[in-house]
Amino acid sequence: MVMRLVRFINRFFKYLIGLLFISKNDVLLVSFPKSGNTWVRFYFFNLIIQKYSLKKEISFFNLNFYLPELGNSKLSKKWNYTKIPRVVKTHIKKSFFIPNFKAILLIRHPLDVMVSYYNFEKNKTNSRFKGSFSDFIRNNKYGLEAWCKHYLSWKDKTVMLIKYEDLKSDENKQFMRINNYFKIEIEKNKFKKAVEQSSAEFISKIEIKEKKLQTFKNVNKNFQFVRSGEINQYLSYFNNNDMQFAKNIFEKYKIHEYEI
Repeated sequence: MVMRLVRFINRFFKYLIGLLFISKNDVLLVSFPKSGNTWVRFYFFNLIIQKYSLKKEISFFNLNFYLPELGNSKLSKKWNYTKIPRVVKTHIKKSFFIPNFKAILLIRHPLDVMVSYYNFEKNKTNSRFKGSFSDFIRNNKYGLEAWCKHYLSWKDKTVMLIKYEDLKSDENKQFMRINNYFKIEIEKNKFKKAVEQSSAEFISKIEIKEKKLQTFKNVNKNFQFVRSGEINQYLSYFNNNDMQFAKNIFEKYKIHEYEI
């Protein structure tokens, strides 16, 4: 109990310190875990590489260096690529201590999120979750209620909402929406390259390479961080009781963005 409190306080202060270094030109990329955050961050990273003709390796290490996560990375470093906003990843809920920064909210069908998140936690070597899939979706920290609370906390406090399903349907259109909103100008061939080098197929190859270099920690060696990302995966996981539970949660929180 004491150690848990110490970890909470330590992480809380890391978030506070990180918030001090976020400027008005930065953009929070907000999502519940396993909603496509890495995909969008890789797009921004590739935009930087293409826009500034950088000779940087496309890797998870460089991604996290250039586009850090709130609370887990140092944000005090000066941002030199001013024609593209610095994107700061976060999975935390909106609360009173987070100022109203510009933010993109990325959402994915919560039932598909549960499938992806469950597989991720089950393959972490240090995960605190040990139950079944049915237990997972009912868990206060990981489950459907946690998704609803996260979504509702940010719903009306962002400059843009992007659905993962829309990215899957037409990634060019959605990434161009981002470019237009933030007035990012880039040649067509460079835009195309940035999109291609952010695809699941491309990033999967990077993941395989970095696993050989042991970049990924605390996950089973055979686990794929970048999975298929297919839509409606949940149909193979949710039993009748789980589906009824999900419907009840959607009704409780008045979630209308997705149907089940």
